[in-house]
Amino acid sequence: YHMFGGGWSPSTCCYAVRKIIELAKLDPNGETARTILKAFYVDDCVKSIKDVASGILLFKEITSVMGKYHFDFTKLVSNKQELLDAFPLEKRAADSVDLDFDGGRVTIQHSLGQRWQPGDDIFCFICCFLSDPKSRRELLSTLSTLYDPLGLCAPFMIPARRLLQELTKRGLTWDDPLPDDVACQWRRWVRDSACI
Repeated sequence: YHMFGGGWSPSTCCYAVRKIIELAKLDPNGETARTILKAFYVDDCVKSIKDVASGILLFKEITSVMGKYHFDFTKLVSNKQELLDAFPLEKRAADSVDLDFDGGRVTIQHSLGQRWQPGDDIFCFICCFLSDPKSRRELLSTLSTLYDPLGLCAPFMIPARRLLQELTKRGLTWDDPLPDDVACQWRRWVRDSACI
């Protein structure tokens, strides 16, 4: 039994992943142990590797060690076809089984809630910004639609957050209408959002 009573409990999973290093007697400074410690978020592992050969070797080591403790890897995906070919088909993410890097048909993958396009190795963002929010509340609500846990869009978001700050300095309540100058700056920012 574990802390919160559910087999899906994130704290239990994190504990189990870290316990494997101890049970397997892994060198804590080795790449396998460092990957298990640093590249896992609950039961998801995201790792950037400098070359395909290193990736295949690391994948085999981690799956061997983790498999001994019934921690099975599934939904594997890579931005390199050679690395994908090293994964058994049944272990790959369903929509990555027939990725075509050369032909350009590469689907968007999801990694830790972030959209990732493996063919170009880029993160994607979906922005649903209201072009004409009526109040400070709507402006904040619109800004909150962008999910960016890594903070990659932070430089772009600063001007919009400064608009919110300006509204607060002016003493506007959450439902007061936006002043014309702020609404104009907001529309310009939304127009520029197509750049990200």
